[in-house]
Amino acid sequence: MAPRPSRVIDPADGQIPYLPWARAHQQEIQRNADNPRKREHIDPRARCLPGGVPREAFPTGFRFLQVPGAVVFLGNQKSVSRIIPLDDRPFLDDRIKLWMGDSRGHWEGNSLVVEVRNQNGKGRFDMVGNFASDAVRVFERWTVVSERVIEYRATIEDPDVYTRPWTLFSRILKVAPSHEPYGDELWEDACHEGERSAEHMILSSDAAAAGPKPR
Repeated sequence: MAPRPSRVIDPADGQIPYLPWARAHQQEIQRNADNPRKREHIDPRARCLPGGVPREAFPTGFRFLQVPGAVVFLGNQKSVSRIIPLDDRPFLDDRIKLWMGDSRGHWEGNSLVVEVRNQNGKGRFDMVGNFASDAVRVFERWTVVSERVIEYRATIEDPDVYTRPWTLFSRILKVAPSHEPYGDELWEDACHEGERSAEHMILSSDAAAAGPKPR
């Protein structure tokens, strides 16, 4: 089976430019993602925790609301939300760390340009352990291409984890009302951070050595 194309468009090889220690950490999580042996091998989303920025932009549904002086992002999973002020207010003190970070935005033509700081570094980009630290800055560009298409670009900077900034790209499609029983309404996601079933995903060393049970 051919590998899926990478969302990473810079570097051109589609690989996140990790520092050596960070690459080793990500690869350990990836090796153990299906059969976790430690708590840190488990995707935080399995514990009903937010994925952070940019992960919550895809692949789940979300809604944008435009209100005076701000754009509001409402996510379908984990009840995540972001308020993106469009004025010149300063960012929060960098000692304050949040799951979805602190966003500031402005419009450039039909593109919403957003800088995100103050993430807590506990979220991940995907199920196989790609990550950033709490020093990460994300520079997003949401470009309205048509009534149903938004092009999303995010450049990620984190000198504690990467050798240089890198950029991902995704095309986001608006769901037509006819595709959902209640139009574009967001349904409640009842998952919450008190979820404890993830603990049962951790294999003991004996179980891991024995391998999967026969069916």
